[in-house]
Amino acid sequence: MTTAGIIPARGGSKGLLRKNIRAFLGKPLLAWSIQRALQCPEIDGGVWVSTDDEDIAHVAEMFRARVVWRPAELATDESPSEAALIHALLRIDSAIGRPVETVVFLQATSPLRLPYDVGRALAQFRAQKLDSLFSATMLEDLTLWVRRGERMESISYDWRNRGMRQNREPQILENGSIYICCRHMLTETGNRLGGRIGVYNMPYWQSFEIDSLEDFEQCEILARQKRLPWKTAAGPPSLAAVIMDFDGVFTDNTVYLDETGREMVRCNRGDGLGVARLKQARPDLALLILSSEANPIVQARAKKLGLPVAQGIEDKLVCLKKYCAQCGLSPAQVAYVGNDLNDIECMRFAGFSFAPADATPAVACEADYVLQHRGGQGALREMCELLIAWSSPAAPQPEALHEEE
Repeated sequence: MTTAGIIPARGGSKGLLRKNIRAFLGKPLLAWSIQRALQCPEIDGGVWVSTDDEDIAHVAEMFRARVVWRPAELATDESPSEAALIHALLRIDSAIGRPVETVVFLQATSPLRLPYDVGRALAQFRAQKLDSLFSATMLEDLTLWVRRGERMESISYDWRNRGMRQNREPQILENGSIYICCRHMLTETGNRLGGRIGVYNMPYWQSFEIDSLEDFEQCEILARQKRLPWKTAAGPPSLAAVIMDFDGVFTDNTVYLDETGREMVRCNRGDGLGVARLKQARPDLALLILSSEANPIVQARAKKLGLPVAQGIEDKLVCLKKYCAQCGLSPAQVAYVGNDLNDIECMRFAGFSFAPADATPAVACEADYVLQHRGGQGALREMCELLIAWSSPAAPQPEALHEEE
């Protein structure tokens, strides 16, 4: 039974322009839905983005999704998502050489899924032999009203017989995050829901969608609090070493020159304190500055902080691999912090990667965790505090957070 993941993402959003590719925690909003779909191995027909926009298509391909080009008549404000899904199915059938039987439909504006949500929803869909399924949250005390002309009417309860809150029927709020449906039901009815309908329950905090700048801010707060920037749902990474680029990480990437051509850089005392705290809290953690810069400033700052340094390195990845071999470390035991294009290969090699808030966009896209602070302006301090917190026995685990809601 072939299952395809489809994410409609047109370019003509009027509420918030370029919403689907606007940065959310350092990555395009669309990327979060693509990555969650790719983390579900049961989606064997590929992850596809249906779009009419070249920039969105570029982002989709950057994050390993495939593109279905949507005709203009299916990309208007009035075009239903179902029409885009049915159009995409025909193109996907042709591309993969077999018919898709199950559709996993994810909305690009719902970034608060956990890595395992899509897989669990699909498992429930199959186990219960459903025709369709939607994700939702349970609301225990929802009192909704509508205005009908000059009259107000309650629609989720009877205001004349209010009763006790705990005695009311809980309301099921469709949150728009995950939809799954059989192909035949979708094509025959033109509706994502029909037949035997199931509900995949999600916590309330995962039910926020993004339509405005305020939504972006609110969802980013929730995502950081719940540790969503992790690539997987496993707990905080078990690290033995942290390798750090210098320019743009220890500095704000600015170079000052005097009349003699001598260079100076700007660093942050708070970053230095963060490194000192991390060394005290994790004396077992190896720290290394790895820089392509040959300027003695790098050595001077490393000496000040008591850090070993490898500088003037042309090929950082070769140096990093050699360092790991000498120390007997696997890539999974290493975290890398970088901000520019020459850091990408090291970030891909390392088991975990960080990027400052002002990292080059391509680097931010590669990072497992995009920090809130800019390079040379608190990014290192933030990373050190995170590593200290994650190594604490009391550090919350994402899996536990999901189950306790």
